[in-house]
Amino acid sequence: MQDIIDKIRSAEKKAEKARMEAVKKTEAMLSQEKLNGRRHIDETVAEARIKAGSIIKQAEEKAEEAVKSKITAAEKESEELLRIAEGRMDRAVSEIVEGIVNDI
Repeated sequence: MQDIIDKIRSAEKKAEKARMEAVKKTEAMLSQEKLNGRRHIDETVAEARIKAGSIIKQAEEKAEEAVKSKITAAEKESEELLRIAEGRMDRAVSEIVEGIVNDI
């Protein structure tokens, strides 16, 4: 009878030891999965930052092109207005000179 009790206790100790090893392995796996998850999150954030940087750079380039285009258009328009004003000034001067000459 004692032999059977000893076998039962031995089996219980083995089962407890196996349970403890399973708990340790599970905790180690959980810890590793947390690390893997954190690494995945960090990598995803890094990729998102790279993509965001690229998008921002493209937007800045497009904005710069748009500004340059508007500046060029404004310069052309101002040159045209200047030519028109100079033409009108020349005509006005000519008319004034003609009036003075006619009066003399």
